[in-house]
Amino acid sequence: VIASAVSARFGLKVCVVCPKSVIFKWTETLSSFGVKPLFVLNPEKLRVGNTQWLSKVSKGGKKVSFKWQLPERCLLIFDEAHMFGAFNSQNGKILEAAAGDHAVLMLSATAAESPLKMKAIGVNLRLFTSGYFWKWVREMGAEEGRWGGLEWNPRRPENKERMERLHHSVFANRGYRVSENELREQLPDLMLSDEPLWLSPKDRATVRELYDEMADPED
Repeated sequence: VIASAVSARFGLKVCVVCPKSVIFKWTETLSSFGVKPLFVLNPEKLRVGNTQWLSKVSKGGKKVSFKWQLPERCLLIFDEAHMFGAFNSQNGKILEAAAGDHAVLMLSATAAESPLKMKAIGVNLRLFTSGYFWKWVREMGAEEGRWGGLEWNPRRPENKERMERLHHSVFANRGYRVSENELREQLPDLMLSDEPLWLSPKDRATVRELYDEMADPED
């Protein structure tokens, strides 16, 4: 959210792709920073292809691709980036389609635990080009499995070392890890609230009254 506020000040238009359950919270929090996003939408809504921001292109059969249709100087924020990890998923293609044309910020507690889940993320981090992905995966230790597909074993010491080197490389100049303490120190109180999601204003007021009653020792 801090990045959103900074980007807005520098003239970048902010777009958020996030789970449906936190759309309201994202909208509310951006508003508290004075940020008016172009949109805050969930990937399921976007990948249907009937919004003005993302078009869906059929490539024959079940194969599809996506093309972002955004103004210049946009920041695309992908919340829970691990949801976009599968290399052949529509979510992954949505994230991969953003690479190169706009600034991309990917947020996740754990973006990927395996190189096989890093195609769209890696393309955006400029770790490799889309066509180089499978060669990169093999360099990261993936091997042909019993049934012919590639598998990556996280228990192999050399694979653990490869992921540790990758982690240090990414966070050295492409990423930033935020601790819980940093969040508590830097973000406003509303980011640390326990308010329920997806309630009507009337129901939210009722819940708040109950909280207030429980907090009053005389009642």
